[in-house]
Amino acid sequence: KSDLQERLVRAEAVAEHAKQAAASAEELRRKQESEALQLIRARDELDDLQSAKDEEISEMNDQLYEKTQLLEAAEETVAALQAEAHTLREEVEGQRSATAQVQRLKQELAEEREEKERLSRLLQQAIG
Repeated sequence: KSDLQERLVRAEAVAEHAKQAAASAEELRRKQESEALQLIRARDELDDLQSAKDEEISEMNDQLYEKTQLLEAAEETVAALQAEAHTLREEVEGQRSATAQVQRLKQELAEEREEKERLSRLLQQAIG
């Protein structure tokens, strides 16, 4: 009996130890499952944040493209206006030159009229 009783006590001890090991393993499994769920939630949150950032970056790229297009159009307008201003300056300079030339010709004409009148008076005096 004592051998049988001893084996029974050992078997119960082994069974108790196995029960505790199973309980520890189950607690560890639950803890790992909880950690895995937390990691999955964290990954999902990160994915959501990444998607939001990707969308924000895409929108910023769209805005950058639009601003670049506006800048290029403005630069083309500036270049066209500068060319027009240069042409107008040349025209104004040409008009100034023409005006100066007209003034010189008027002055020459006035001088020639005076000379003609002087010569006419001298001729009248000589004839008359």
